[in-house]
Amino acid sequence: MRKSESGGVTHKKYTNRGKVTVALRSFLAGIRLRGESFLPSERYLSDKLNCSRVVLRKVLSEFEEQGELLKGGKGRIIAPEQAVMRVVFATSGNEAIHGYSWNHLWSVMEPLARVAGIAIDLVLYSAASPLTIEKLGSKLPDAMIFTSMLQSAEINFMTEFKSELPVISIDGNYAETFDFAVTLDDYDVGFRAGKLLKQCGYQQPAFIGNKTVGYLPFKQRQSGFCDAFADGTVKIVQTVDYNQVALIKATVNAVKQLITAGADSLFLYSDELIDFVFQAIAEERSIPDEFGLITLNGSGRSLAHTPQVTAFSHMIPEIARQLISLLTQECNGSLPSTFKIKVGAADVFKGTTIRNYKELIL
Repeated sequence: MRKSESGGVTHKKYTNRGKVTVALRSFLAGIRLRGESFLPSERYLSDKLNCSRVVLRKVLSEFEEQGELLKGGKGRIIAPEQAVMRVVFATSGNEAIHGYSWNHLWSVMEPLARVAGIAIDLVLYSAASPLTIEKLGSKLPDAMIFTSMLQSAEINFMTEFKSELPVISIDGNYAETFDFAVTLDDYDVGFRAGKLLKQCGYQQPAFIGNKTVGYLPFKQRQSGFCDAFADGTVKIVQTVDYNQVALIKATVNAVKQLITAGADSLFLYSDELIDFVFQAIAEERSIPDEFGLITLNGSGRSLAHTPQVTAFSHMIPEIARQLISLLTQECNGSLPSTFKIKVGAADVFKGTTIRNYKELIL
């Protein structure tokens, strides 16, 4: 350090190209994280990296020779990172992803993967447009993640090539079928939801699930919820999702029938239909004094209502981190086949659709 003419202290500028190289690479990483492409001016960089313009130009030239920087019409452009692996993220959808959870997971995972040097391709499939080998591209990816129920033909074709690449399910239903499964602890979610309603004084709890055959998460949530009420007072309604319109109608009718039958509280398996469920309850009962509501998959949908819906979190960021961790490790059998993510009181949105909630949780 040295004193400036004004009496302040200035730092000696770096003249060592190695130190400037390390500092510039760190600076580039920060720019990539912000989603920016253009490098600032040389004057800005020399001040930011505390180096002379002469040394900076030499380092910039080296980065250009190595392909890390490109010359553009408006200055230097940061070259796209070279992906170390290609991954397919397959989920249900036609022109867009079906389901808030999977859309949220994709939006969180994609930038995390990019920073880790993983290129993720989004592949959509549905009953009308099933998952096929052609959808994976001309070349098999290095790994594959899927999030939704598969048809038997899809399971068969994926089983054929799973020896060639890791297949990761975000559904415990497939933990024995494919290499890995990263899931929420669904039983624990159901049990905690039931216990929370019980603590808040509700006497006639209800659960709305999905009757889709073999879908383990719904069964586990229902089982945990019922176990929290060992006296058998739980009212169970299972809807069938022939299509989205039919599912909405069936769910709304189920809510109204439960209220008529004396239910005073409800655990909804997901917040996918929360707008319709909330409206159906509000037309019949005062929330939370006369009727309590708690849902899985807390999101903006839950927080958009008045009062805000109390909801467990699907912990999307944690699931995304687990997936990135799986992808960046050697998938060699030494990893556990299933990652269970536990939920706790801290993973509940502080909504107010159940009474006395603040006294119990906050």
